[in-house]
Amino acid sequence: FRNLAATCTRCHGDLEVAERSGIPIPGAAEMYARSIHNRAIVDKGLNKSATCVDCHGSHDLKDRLDPASPIFRANIPSTCGRCHFGGYTAFRESVHGEAFRRGVPDAPGCTDCHGEHEIRQAADPRSPVSFMAVSQKTCPSCHAAERLAERYGVATEKVKGYRESYHGLSQQFGDRRVANCSSCHGVHEIFPSSDPRSTVYAGNLPVTCGKCHPGATANFARGSIHAGTVGGFGGRIKFWVETIYIWMIVIVIGGMVVHNGADYIRKMQVIYRNRRDRWSHPGYERMNRSERLQHLLTLSTFFVLVISGFALKFKWSIPFLSDDANVSLRGNAHRVAAILMVATCVYHLFYVLLAVRGREQFVRMMPRWQDAKDVVMMIRYYAGLSDRKPKFGRYSYVEKAEYLALVWGSIVMIVTGFMLWFENETLQRIPMWGLDVATIVHYYEAILATLAIIVWHLYYVILNPDFAPMSLTWIDGKISRYHMEHEHPLELEEIEGSAHRGESPGTGSTMTFSEAE
Repeated sequence: FRNLAATCTRCHGDLEVAERSGIPIPGAAEMYARSIHNRAIVDKGLNKSATCVDCHGSHDLKDRLDPASPIFRANIPSTCGRCHFGGYTAFRESVHGEAFRRGVPDAPGCTDCHGEHEIRQAADPRSPVSFMAVSQKTCPSCHAAERLAERYGVATEKVKGYRESYHGLSQQFGDRRVANCSSCHGVHEIFPSSDPRSTVYAGNLPVTCGKCHPGATANFARGSIHAGTVGGFGGRIKFWVETIYIWMIVIVIGGMVVHNGADYIRKMQVIYRNRRDRWSHPGYERMNRSERLQHLLTLSTFFVLVISGFALKFKWSIPFLSDDANVSLRGNAHRVAAILMVATCVYHLFYVLLAVRGREQFVRMMPRWQDAKDVVMMIRYYAGLSDRKPKFGRYSYVEKAEYLALVWGSIVMIVTGFMLWFENETLQRIPMWGLDVATIVHYYEAILATLAIIVWHLYYVILNPDFAPMSLTWIDGKISRYHMEHEHPLELEEIEGSAHRGESPGTGSTMTFSEAE
């Protein structure tokens, strides 16, 4: 028994003999030596494990193309089933086994998934049925093959959908705790989703999903598990939400580019005609210490969320770190930044509700009819139809629009973010397609917010010729008299009018630094 492999290897392990005799797989001996069957004999000393004769026969050897051979393709499941009877029984009744029995040439048998001579245990990363290989190579070799898709109607988008889903993305990051193909569909006992015996049958999904998601309800079945478009009411909602967001991004960001391009051109024309010392006056306080702190917290958490969020989506990794370290860093950085952003929003809310200055600032930030008139006047100015641009008070329509967009975006990202973070609790209350909608909204709102900050906000504080190379107001809170005259002339008139009358400026007004002291 222990010498059988070595006996066969005398010829089948000799490359010259294999070539001279036409042995079709000359490396079979080496592959078997690395297999779990041989290692069980050599390493564990077992007296019962598959050797060459168990699969090929002994004195009555037949060619693999002979229908009477135990390794003839149609006979392989029953040959393996001599030892693996449980797996063979389950496979025989499965959708793969039925197709195999009918003689479908591309139906997978034992060796198609497990290999032939070099069969390894599933825990071995080099095995084709290892955790990572199942969803990345083995199942996609058929279910993502265009040739088989055309021949048998296999839905190749399922593989693509899995790879874009939470499970697929997490697995590609190296996370071994998420579900792969076999986690949901089974191993040998795979049935069509319409079969009540199937683990992915709609009525069985709460149990199947509940293995990893305790408390899973019927909502887990109401949507597309693999991600992508799903039919019905939920599918239509997902389609229109995604379509609307794409067009909104094109229109909004495109409008911002046109607006800021025109603004840049006009300001460049003015700045070189009228350059003077802008800080001859001590200046005015634009942002107090609390407001600068809120801005700094918002800025830092926003960029951490953007970088870590897109890293999660597109598998960005830091070189020289292990997969596990990258997975942990991406996920934890995103969640910590999210919590800090929520805390910053709460801080700002209390500032607006409890601080006198905060309340007045908020009131001044609210849109008014005059803002619409200012937009029209500004468009005429940019187009060269007018030589005068509108006069702004403490906040222009640009700053108001940006503030309201920040408030709206924060609410949307917080709500959808927590839905995705606590998906088990979410799916106990809404169907799966609802969580898919939240995923779409979270992703496209992130793109919209990122582009808006780059195109709109960073332009006004960095690229804007009036402040280039960068406005330092967010650091020291100061604004020069020159910029007050050109950016907020109505507020300057309000301050100087109050000073002329001997009145103290309002809490929302900007004081000179000497007055503040």
